[in-house]
Amino acid sequence: MGTKYSANSISGYNSSPPSDDGTVAEANKVKWSNHKTKLADPIKTLAEAIDTDLQTHFNTGPTAYTSNQTIDATHHNQVIQTSGAGITLTLSDAATLAAGWFTRIVNTDSTNTVTIARATAGDTINGTAANITLTQLSTVDIFVIAAATGFWAITYATSDNTQTETNKTLTAPVLSGSVTGTYTLAGTPTLTSPTINTPTITGATIDVTSGVAFPATQVPSGDANTLDDYEEGTWTPTLNFGGATTGITYSAQAGAYTKIGRNVFIDFGFTLSSKGSATGSATISGLPFSIVTAAAANVDLSYFSMTTSLISLRATGAGTSINLFKNTVATTDNVSSAIQETDFSGTTSVWGTFSYRV
Repeated sequence: MGTKYSANSISGYNSSPPSDDGTVAEANKVKWSNHKTKLADPIKTLAEAIDTDLQTHFNTGPTAYTSNQTIDATHHNQVIQTSGAGITLTLSDAATLAAGWFTRIVNTDSTNTVTIARATAGDTINGTAANITLTQLSTVDIFVIAAATGFWAITYATSDNTQTETNKTLTAPVLSGSVTGTYTLAGTPTLTSPTINTPTITGATIDVTSGVAFPATQVPSGDANTLDDYEEGTWTPTLNFGGATTGITYSAQAGAYTKIGRNVFIDFGFTLSSKGSATGSATISGLPFSIVTAAAANVDLSYFSMTTSLISLRATGAGTSINLFKNTVATTDNVSSAIQETDFSGTTSVWGTFSYRV
């Protein structure tokens, strides 16, 4: 088992050799027996101690456990492998282990979880004085924080197991492709800019604080229960007579829409400043989405300053235009006819709200 590497010091080295006074004396003679224990042996001892400590430090395992175990200083820089039911690994006192102590725990069991406990109740894991659970087929890196008052645990889960996150902030997470497990976000998790492909969310209420984004180009779904598009925007209602807009000008002209799935909800209005010189049946073009032929739009419109006394003004549509029709006071049989440029004045206003399918 490994331990944190600590410095070795040389011992037995004679730092006060006899004075070299040039006399021929027994003490001044260069002999192996005199110098061996003063220099060679201490260097050998130091080198052997360094070698032993380095081997111990870098002997990272893995060490396999199938039952409860206390994780202590001897597990520094080690890989611990677990498998089996009901295993608890208890972390020794953080202050005793000291800042910088580190270990990696790998749960190779596909069925059972592992409890990571604390020997000292006041020690924290990720800022909370509570034990954590290592899920199946997962890995956790644990180190003593700088203040030596607890531990920090970084968990890595494989893509096919169950992962539970409680009160965590996940920044730009991506769950896609081969992710087939169950990811449980308990408590009050925060997901920032996530990409989650084909998720299944059950038994929960989802609170969205900053909106749900749909792709700019709709990705149609054949599932009747799938909402595959939402869009808001503006459009410009354009009056045509006989398909032409010659000389038509406006003092006000605006439109807005909301598209939910295949349903489009339209608001629009305009006031003419000149009806121009074009002639023929009146249409309004510029709808943001094409109306399906089988579901033409039908709508009652509001109007002001028409030249004809009308009972109602309505529209049907196909493509990106709506055709305007009128019922006049003289039309007692409630028969509609296409409205013409002669029914408009130079200051006519038309506005309405309607919906259609695309």
